[in-house]
Amino acid sequence: MKLKIIIAVLLGLSALAFVYKGSEKEINNAPVKVQTTGGFNDNFFIGALNCGAQTYYNQYSELGFNLWSCYRDSGGEKGWTKYSNLANDLRTNPVSQYQAGLVSLYNDNLTQHGMRTLMDRTKITFLGYGARSDYQCESENYLGPEHQDYKFYTYGNHGLNVSTDYTDNIDGPNIFTRGRYSTPNNTTDGGITFLQHNPGYVVQGLVCNREQASMGDVQHPERIDWIDDYKHTWKVKPRIRIDPEVAHSQDNPFVCKIEIIKWDGTELRHIDIRSNYFLDEQTGEYNGEYIDKFNLPLSSPKLDFGYMSQGGIGTGDEINPQNLNVKDYSSNCQIDFRVWWYGNCDMWIDRVRVEDEIASDLFADPPNSNTILYNQWIKNEVEAANQSQGPLAFYMEEWDFNHLPCMKYLADKLETMPENTNHYGLMAILNWQRMFSHIPPTSTYYNYYINGSTEDINYIKRVFIEPTHQKQIYLSSYPFEGDKYEDPPYSGNYKANSPIPVTLCGEQHYNSSSGMLTESVTPSAYEQWLQTSFDKDWGYWSYTLNMKIAHQISADENIPFVNLVQTHLQ
Repeated sequence: MKLKIIIAVLLGLSALAFVYKGSEKEINNAPVKVQTTGGFNDNFFIGALNCGAQTYYNQYSELGFNLWSCYRDSGGEKGWTKYSNLANDLRTNPVSQYQAGLVSLYNDNLTQHGMRTLMDRTKITFLGYGARSDYQCESENYLGPEHQDYKFYTYGNHGLNVSTDYTDNIDGPNIFTRGRYSTPNNTTDGGITFLQHNPGYVVQGLVCNREQASMGDVQHPERIDWIDDYKHTWKVKPRIRIDPEVAHSQDNPFVCKIEIIKWDGTELRHIDIRSNYFLDEQTGEYNGEYIDKFNLPLSSPKLDFGYMSQGGIGTGDEINPQNLNVKDYSSNCQIDFRVWWYGNCDMWIDRVRVEDEIASDLFADPPNSNTILYNQWIKNEVEAANQSQGPLAFYMEEWDFNHLPCMKYLADKLETMPENTNHYGLMAILNWQRMFSHIPPTSTYYNYYINGSTEDINYIKRVFIEPTHQKQIYLSSYPFEGDKYEDPPYSGNYKANSPIPVTLCGEQHYNSSSGMLTESVTPSAYEQWLQTSFDKDWGYWSYTLNMKIAHQISADENIPFVNLVQTHLQ
C-alpha cells in the first residue's frame, strides 16, 4: 500500500498541512504558542497527517508541529487503539468505554506537546460515508430550480410514448413535484383520448451510473473501508404514486417493474410492483400520496442489492463482480436502475433514490433504532471533544459526491448541538477530481466543473463548502512525484516523475535503495516540466489550478486555506 509522504521523506509521515491566514507575511520557525478560540484562525498550523501513528513528539517539536492527527484503522472499525488507554476505541463500542482515554489524549497533545488534534473519529467518519443519490425521472430540460445543480442525476432515455413530463402539487399547495406521468390508452376527456401512452421503459440509461460500484481491495477485505461501496447494502427507492382506487383494487394489477442492471448490462434482479403493494402494511390504507417503500410480499425479491442484501445472501460485488475500476471510463459500465410501466393504470414517478444502509437509517422517517443510536454516537463524541480545548475539528479525508447528503447531516448536527460549546465542525478535503469522478468524460458536464472558472468555484461553494459548513478550505496538490509502477506489466515505468536538472547533481538515475527517487534531465527539459507542472492549468494535479481554487474560495468565504502538500515516493 502506497503512502502519501511529505516532500522530504519525513519520519514516514503521510502528508503535510500548512494553514495560511490572510495576514501572514512570513513563517516563524520557532514553536508557536497554541491558542484555542477560533479553529484554523488561531495560528499558522504545521503538521503531518497520521503523525499520531508514531509518538515522535520530540521530533515533532523540533519541526515546529502544532497539529496532530491519526487515521482510523482496520477498515474504519478501529479508532486510535494503538494507544493503550484507547484499546476499546471501536466503532461498535459505546463512547463511554473509551471517553476518558480520548479526553486524556486531547489534553496531553495540547498541554504537553502544544498540538491541536484533528479528530478522525471512526463513528463520525462512518456516518459521513453514508451515501444517497436521487436520480430524477423527468427530462433534463424539465428539471426544477432545486435540481439545476444536479443535472447529471438524470436518465438519458425515456421510452417513446411511454410517459410525459409533468408537474403536480399533491404534496402541498406550494410544493411542486416534477417527474414522468404514464396513463393507459383509454384515458379520455369528454370522450376524446388526449394521451396515448404505451407500456415500456419510463426511464433507463442513467447519466451517472458508477456511484455504487467501487469495490475496494477485494483481495484483502481487511483493507476495505466504509468509503468503498462493497461494504454496503444499497436500497432502491422509486418515489411513485397511483390512484387510491387502483391500490385497493381486488384485481391487484401490475403497475411497474424495477430492474437492477449489472456492470455488464445483464439483469441482477427485477422487482414487480403491483397496486396492492401501495397499501400500508399496518393500516391497509393508501390515499394517493407518493411513497418509496412498498409492502412487498415475502415471495418477492427485495428492492436492494450489495452486501447482505436480499435478507443477508447478497454479496458486496454482485453489481460489479469483475471488480472493474469505476474511474476507468474506457470500460463500458451499464449499471442502471430502470423502470418499466405495464400500462395497466395511471402512474406518476418523481425519482429513483439509491442509498446505502447508513443514509437510509440517518434519514429514516420516523426514526428507527439505528437513527437513535447514530445520533447518540454524534452526541457522545461531541461531549468527549468538548471536555478539552485540544481538538480542532472532526476530520474526514476522501469522499464521493453521493456522500454529501450525510456529510451535511453531520455538519448540521455539529452546528446546532448545544453540547458542542467549542463549536467543533466537520472538516473535509476538497479532492475535486474524486468529487466529480462520477460524471462520465463524455458528458457535457464533465469539464464544466473542473477548469477553475468563477462559475466552477461558485458551484463547489454551493454544493460542498456551504452545505457542510466548512470553516476552512482544505485542498491538496502533488507538485513533486517520484514513484514508479509496482506491478506488471508496467513495472518500472514512471507514474508522475519529478525530474531534477543534470546541472544540479550530475547524471542520476532512479534508485530507491540509495534514495534517488527521480532522474536527471537537461535544463531545457526541466524548464518545460516546471511550466507544465506549476504554471499551466492542466487538471487535478496542477499546483497552479489548485492554488487558484483555494485562494478564491478562501477570499469569497472569508475562511483560512489549509494547504495539504502530498507526493508519492517509492
